[in-house]
Amino acid sequence: MEARNLIEMNYTANSGTDTANTAFSGALRWYVLGGYTFAGTTAVSGTYKIGNGGMTSLANAMVRELHCDQSFGTEVTDITQDDERVTVRTRKGQTLTAGHVVCTIPL
Repeated sequence: MEARNLIEMNYTANSGTDTANTAFSGALRWYVLGGYTFAGTTAVSGTYKIGNGGMTSLANAMVRELHCDQSFGTEVTDITQDDERVTVRTRKGQTLTAGHVVCTIPL
């Protein structure tokens, strides 16, 4: 338990968020980028950014490249998918269907 507390304290200090609100894969990514050491994680924690705007800037770049529809800031209540399409239902009652969907939940 002591080791876990140390890891959680280190991650919280370096990432600005707590482990309860972080996917394990996100924490693991930073650990790998840091060369599998806490010191390395600290060194790279401010190095890798996605432009000015985070995941939204990534989504905007994809929209420009793909010339597709977009719906930012839409609250989603349900996503279903089969082999051919994705159906998204919104809090406002809209149903959107597409061949592909990119979800940019803030990290």
